Parts: sequence; structure tokens; C-alpha cells
Amino acid sequence: QVAPEWWRHQVIYLPQEPALLNGTIRDNLKINAPDIDDSELNKIVDQCGLRRFLDESQQGYDTPVVENGWRLSEGIRRRIALARALTTRGMLVVIDEPTESLDAEGAKAVHQILGALAKGGRTIIIMSHDSSIVKGPHGVLDLNEKPTPKLHYAGQPPAPPAAKEPSAPPVAKEPPAAAQTHTDLPPQVTMPDMSGAPKPAKPKTAKPKAAKSKGDQASGGDEPLTTETVSKRFIVANGEGRGD
Repeated sequence: QVAPEWWRHQVIYLPQEPALLNGTIRDNLKINAPDIDDSELNKIVDQCGLRRFLDESQQGYDTPVVENGWRLSEGIRRRIALARALTTRGMLVVIDEPTESLDAEGAKAVHQILGALAKGGRTIIIMSHDSSIVKGPHGVLDLNEKPTPKLHYAGQPPAPPAAKEPSAPPVAKEPPAAAQTHTDLPPQVTMPDMSGAPKPAKPKTAKPKAAKSKGDQASGGDEPLTTETVSKRFIVANGEGRGD
């Protein structure tokens, strides 16, 4: 188990939107280290660029802070919060957007503080959009890389993206078997009618009549077959009775 009081003295923490305590500036600066001496406190104030603000304030360190510091400018509020964090003298530094809302002078002071902390062997974790905030050997976790952020180290080129394995070709699906219809059956096979409806009557077709012979045409062909008609047909067929 970790004692909360001991753990607070191991971390130098500056959030992106720091809030101050309602009290004096001195109360806010010494909240993490009540026993800090004035010489060390003045050194931290100078490092954070707060000296001009304190000198211009009538009450100096005893200037009251109201509404959790929201009446102060954002730059002054962040400088006070940074000085408050540095009083812990912790070995783990966690800072979110350290140069946000700071002018050029304030940003330069932050760079110098971070350099001094790095030389002192602190572990520094910074969340920032400013790529120049950290110089020297360090690792950068780029959260813009999707879906998995990657850690890049200074002086080393980023690793090339891994080659994607070729995907297996899609398996061709066999076409479904066509349902058998009446047209698939042999032409000599007919399907029985299972509907039970009466079959239509077949139309009667007239049989062609045989061609009549020459004798039939001469004698009329429709006379009844008798001895007299046979003799008449015989005479006509042999050319008799034509007058020649």
C-alpha cells in the first residue's frame, strides 16, 4: 500500500486546466510543501516567471485568490500552478499542455524548467501539441496513429508499417441445380393430366378423296355400280362412242 501523503511528494503534476485554492498566493504555493524555506520558494517563483507579477501586486505573496483563481489571467494561473507543483521536488513529472496560454517569455521559462528536470534524472511525461517541447533523447507516443498508437524514439526513424498478408481468394460457389421441368423430359414421354378437368373433343378432319380415274370423270363417277354403268365406262375408256 502507498501512503497518499508520501505519493503526493513523488509527483510533479500540472493539469491542462489548473484550479487554485481560495486563499493567498503563498498558501497556494506552499500547499504541497508547508516547510519549504523562502529562498527555495523565491527560486521557484523566478523559474516560473512570476516575479514581475508579485512585484506589481501591492500585497505580493499575500495577494488573495478568489473564485479558485478564475479571475486571474490564464497565463498567471498556470504559472502559479506550475510553481506549486515544483515545490514537491518529485521524481515523476506529469504535465498536460505546459505552454498553453503562455507568451513567448512564459514558454521559454517552461522549456528551461523541463530541461533542468531532465538533467536531474526525473521521468517526464508530457501531453502536448507542441512537437518542440521536448528535446534530447526521448520517446513520443503518437496518438494520431490509428488504430494502435506507436512509440517512436528520438534519433530512430519510425518503423515501416507491417506488410499485410494476402487474403485468401474467395471460394466460388456452385450454382444451384435447376429444377426439372416438363421440357427436360424426353419428347416421347407425356405427363398425365392430374387436374381432373374434362378433355376437349378432338376436331374431326375430313379424309382426302381419292383422285377419280379418266373413266370416272367421263361417266360422272357418282352413278351406282351396275352392269349398265360398267359397260358405259368400258366404252368410254376404249374410245368408243366418240364419233371417230
